[in-house]
Amino acid sequence: DSLKQRLENDAKIHTYKMEELESEIKDLHQEKADVLNKNTTEMEETELELQKLTDDYSKNKVVLDKLEQRLKAEKEEQNQLEQRETTRLEEEANAQALEEKKHYAALWIQLRWKRFKKRQLLKPKGKGKKGKGGKKKKKKK
Repeated sequence: DSLKQRLENDAKIHTYKMEELESEIKDLHQEKADVLNKNTTEMEETELELQKLTDDYSKNKVVLDKLEQRLKAEKEEQNQLEQRETTRLEEEANAQALEEKKHYAALWIQLRWKRFKKRQLLKPKGKGKKGKGGKKKKKKK
């Protein structure tokens, strides 16, 4: 009787533990399904966010490329303007130098003319020259 009772108790314990294990297995399966659903949802959200970031990157890349082209064009234009300004300044300096040369040449001529006139005034007049122009008259045949 005692053995039968023990077997029945063991069977009840076994049944109880089996039900407990089955319940735990069911809970684990449910937890697994919940984690899979959660992970799937998070993965979809992450992929959407990644797609947004990729789109933003593409848009920013296009804008950045345009800005780089614009910067390059503006630098080239600036270089051309600087080159034109340098050329203009050189031409202006050359023109000014030429004007100064002309001015000093005219001054030099004036000074030489004044010295010549002064020397003429200091020379004795008369004997050495023939006529007003200083030329000998030609004899007629």
